[in-house]
Amino acid sequence: MASPSTSSNPRKRKRPGAHPNDEDKVQSAEVNIEKLMKRLDSGDTKNDSGNSKKEKRKARKQPDEEEGRQRGSRNVMSTSPAKGEAGKKKKQKRKMDRSVIADGEGISSGDDGVLSADGDERQREERASTHASRTAIKPSKPSTPKRSEKTLKSDKKSEKTPGSTQTEAQSASDTKLTALQSKMRQTLDGARFRFINETLYKSSSKDAERLMRDDPKIFEDYHAGFRQQVTSWPTNPVDHFKEVIASSCPARSVIVDLGCGDAALARQLIPRGFTVLSYDLVSTNPFVVATDMCETLPLPGAEDDDVEDSIPSQVVDVVVCSLSLMSTNWLNSVREARRVLKQGGELKIAEVTSRFTDVDSFVSAISSVGFKLISKDERNTHFTLFEFKKIKRKHLDDKQWKSILSRGSVLQACEYKRR
Repeated sequence: MASPSTSSNPRKRKRPGAHPNDEDKVQSAEVNIEKLMKRLDSGDTKNDSGNSKKEKRKARKQPDEEEGRQRGSRNVMSTSPAKGEAGKKKKQKRKMDRSVIADGEGISSGDDGVLSADGDERQREERASTHASRTAIKPSKPSTPKRSEKTLKSDKKSEKTPGSTQTEAQSASDTKLTALQSKMRQTLDGARFRFINETLYKSSSKDAERLMRDDPKIFEDYHAGFRQQVTSWPTNPVDHFKEVIASSCPARSVIVDLGCGDAALARQLIPRGFTVLSYDLVSTNPFVVATDMCETLPLPGAEDDDVEDSIPSQVVDVVVCSLSLMSTNWLNSVREARRVLKQGGELKIAEVTSRFTDVDSFVSAISSVGFKLISKDERNTHFTLFEFKKIKRKHLDDKQWKSILSRGSVLQACEYKRR
């Protein structure tokens, strides 16, 4: 068979080969496509803008109804302003128009009582200016957010400046006294103590009690000065009596402290097993019983020894008078001490040495009440110590007691030199 012809079909296009201008053609095609896309986009934008314009026109034709202020039977309604600055100006003018209508101004409106948005702007401006001249528009106060308590406290703390801190530190340092000021303060306190002390020595127990009751601060000032004086003494009589009682008296002994002050003796002996009853004109703590020890002690006892009852009423073993024989009727306290003491009980006395004009006269006055001197100690430069024992004596009538109690002058009052 004869082989088929290999001649090409004249209708069939041959695929062209690579041409040096193919890249330019591709670029031009891309440019044309981009232009076409831009035209399409611009066409959509025009359509959108056209639609938005139509919507705006519809919005202008359809006014928003708002509730207006009523005056009489008319209602004022306004249209919603357009966006932009022009719309804002129109909105402000319409508000002014509504306020004018509310105030009764004669502004013309349509038949239905609705103010037209397309009215004359010049008329509205004139009306607004007229209304503004008559009524001043008050600016609204800017609203401030509420602040919490923590924020306010932190603000107060932050308001403190370094200067205020220095002022507080300065005021705190001013409260500290200098050495000279402390010395002057002690001098004044000492002078007040001496004045009160001398007054008590020269007054009766009733007058002293009335003085303390009317002004309790006198008692506080006196004992504050007394504690200051004790620091300058070589020894404290209370410490002496504490050691003597603890070493010589049996446990559970009943001790009475007359003119106890702060009840220092009770604080030291009660923990050791002793019973201590403390008395003074004023009670400053639970240990102290307030009483006039020159009148009647709140304790059982009897003055006469020849009592028919075989059981004695006294319960006290020791009575202590440490610098407490102060009033002009101090011998009455010695009389009360004997009344409450058991037979053979002890009376211990410590007094300022300068008060004695004659020690023997003092011992004689105490003995006349019904005591016997056991010991006397004059070795201390500041104080003289005495120890008496209760003894039996005859019955004393009122005349005899009056004579005994009048011997109180054997102890002089403590007087201080005027400086």
